[in-house]
Amino acid sequence: MWSLKLYFVYFGLLFLGVGSALYQYRCPRQIKKHGDWEDYVRVDGPAMTRSYIKAIGEMMGLELIGAQSLSWEEAEKAQTLRLHYAMLSAEAKYSRLAVAFFFFYGLGLLTVPSLMTVIKITAQFFRN
Repeated sequence: MWSLKLYFVYFGLLFLGVGSALYQYRCPRQIKKHGDWEDYVRVDGPAMTRSYIKAIGEMMGLELIGAQSLSWEEAEKAQTLRLHYAMLSAEAKYSRLAVAFFFFYGLGLLTVPSLMTVIKITAQFFRN
């Protein structure tokens, strides 16, 4: 088993690389850029115009009500962007499952030689 360490490392890194490439290719830009919807609203929200927010709402099938005041408009903008982020996060279900699969198995394969090394060092430590 000790001689197979290099294979575990090779295939573990290969799986991680494929998962990373798939993530970069299939994940929406807004999801990669922002950690959560609050960050999306805080960072990108101020730069978005009313017409852009309306276009996002229409794309999602929302009917936006005309804003009566600035605070209502900001609340409506935040809600629309939150829903947009959730929609982007939920799309490409099979790609998300594939990325999770590649990351899980890649990390699992990399764990095997690490554990083997820990066991070998621990055994040698207690032998001396």
